[in-house]
Parts: sequence; C-alpha cells; structure tokens
Amino acid sequence: MRKGRKGGNITGLWVAPIRNQRKALLQYLSFYGIPLSGKAANSGIRHGHLVEFGHQVPGGGSVGPRPFLRPALESNKGEVISIFKSTLAKRIDALVTKLNKQARNR
Repeated sequence: MRKGRKGGNITGLWVAPIRNQRKALLQYLSFYGIPLSGKAANSGIRHGHLVEFGHQVPGGGSVGPRPFLRPALESNKGEVISIFKSTLAKRIDALVTKLNKQARNR
C-alpha cells in the first residue's frame, strides 16, 4: 500500500507477488509461460490488472481476461475478511494510542 502525500490516506493498493516471495513469483511466471531466468525472474510483476481484465495490444488485437484475483478472493473470503478485521483493529488501536499520547503532551 502507499500513502498519499497529504493526510496519510491510502491512495492505492498494489496486488502482485513481492520480489522477495521468490516461490510465488516463480510459480506465477511458470503458469503464464514466462522464462524463469533473466530479468523477468528478478523483477517484480506489475501487470496483474492487464491479466485480470484483459487489454488491447498496440497495433490492433486484444488479449482476453484471465481472472486470478477474484477466484482467489472468493475461495479465501473468510480468511481475507478475518485478516482485514484484525489488521484494521490493530491500526485503529495504534492511532487511538498515538492521538491520546499527543493530547496528553499538549
């Protein structure tokens, strides 16, 4: 996630295997037939939205959608909601603690 420049609000979410998650990255690359060596294997993947929803190819033509995010979410919905709830609760508690500390220091 990245925070906005003003106010610290979250302005976007990047959904892709992280570079240090090598096993997930190699599994992803092999599934889509991308060579498992060279630059592709060492760089992050930043085209998940193009795979999920399809896209137009320069010069004409298109690539159809190959959904992977929605099916993964649907099959793990309960776990995703549980993780989201616990993370949100921790962040809210941390913010309340921070604001209380600031109020006491005034």
